[in-house]
Amino acid sequence: MNRDLPVPATALAIGAHPDDIEFGCGATLAKWADAGCVVHHLVCTDGSKGTWDPHADLTELVALRQVEQRLAAKALGATGEVVFLGWPDGELAWVADFPGVTLVPDRRRDGTNVAAVPTAVTFSFAYGKGSFARHRAAAARLDLPVRIVEDAALGWDVDLPADLAWPRAAADPTAAARR
Repeated sequence: MNRDLPVPATALAIGAHPDDIEFGCGATLAKWADAGCVVHHLVCTDGSKGTWDPHADLTELVALRQVEQRLAAKALGATGEVVFLGWPDGELAWVADFPGVTLVPDRRRDGTNVAAVPTAVTFSFAYGKGSFARHRAAAARLDLPVRIVEDAALGWDVDLPADLAWPRAAADPTAAARR
């Protein structure tokens, strides 16, 4: 059995925090970059909780984490962009603090980019086109309340090549309503 994945022309690696991408898929990205793939990195949070020092200057820490992420991307051979959405660390928890199903649709309101479900529930997850409607229907079958969160940063999706440019044009993610 051959476990080598075909090398794409372009790849986008998404991580919750600075350094997640390298730990999660760094070897694959390095292999792809070496074969000519243009690798982009998208980091959702700012890394501001990446220290045990309670007196750390968080502005300096965020800047350092961004430098580290760019150096890591370069060390892996990435030639694409490194984009930071800038969510403060730990502040995406509001997505899961609801007793029902929290859904964040993609920006086209067709797919689901985030689905947070109570742990004691057997939920039918769906992927791809139409998944947003299928998730709403699954919640209705289970008689669970649904909270839909429209969020420019979380609703970003890569369906078309032009979508790779979209994070740079996204609204400030820290301005999104917290529920």
